Amino acid sequence: MSIFRRIRSVLVNENNNALGVDLSTRSVQTIDYEHHEVHAGRHYNLDGHVCLDIGDEYWFTVSTCDTKRYAHMLYTLTTGGITCFSFLEDAVIDCGAIYTPVNNNRNSSNTSCHEFRMGSCAPTDYCAVIADSKVGSTQFKQDSGGGIGRGDELLLRCSTVYAVGVQSYSDNNRISFHASWYEHTDKAD
Repeated sequence: MSIFRRIRSVLVNENNNALGVDLSTRSVQTIDYEHHEVHAGRHYNLDGHVCLDIGDEYWFTVSTCDTKRYAHMLYTLTTGGITCFSFLEDAVIDCGAIYTPVNNNRNSSNTSCHEFRMGSCAPTDYCAVIADSKVGSTQFKQDSGGGIGRGDELLLRCSTVYAVGVQSYSDNNRISFHASWYEHTDKAD
């Protein structure tokens, strides 16, 4: 008989499920939290584009829900010409077409609690500027574009309207946008 014994220990959560095991795939969870939210059906995205001429403006707004479902957001905006971007918090804006985000888990029926709108009307007021920049340049008698975005999460405040505005300084300026986020609710304990 060996002096060594095989010891098996398993850490479990409050539901007696093994920690670090994904309940849908039974795989050891070595994925990052954002990817876990995709499997949980709480990760969303919104994509689109608009073509603007010199002086045209376009606004993307998100009205966060009044629950504690926090949106952890990443975004990118790319442009084919010279463009100014503004990201405003506590914006006063109430127009534009409503857009429905896509759940990244195509097997989930969960929907986002946040409302997204897009249109050409500008905010009448705001409290804070989160980001403000100009991209693109004139090269060889032709405008060239650029892009801006966030590689780290922006945790949006509940019950708040955010507005992202683009103003074109080029004709036939194609502006593409992508936003992705997961919705997380803090545990009570």
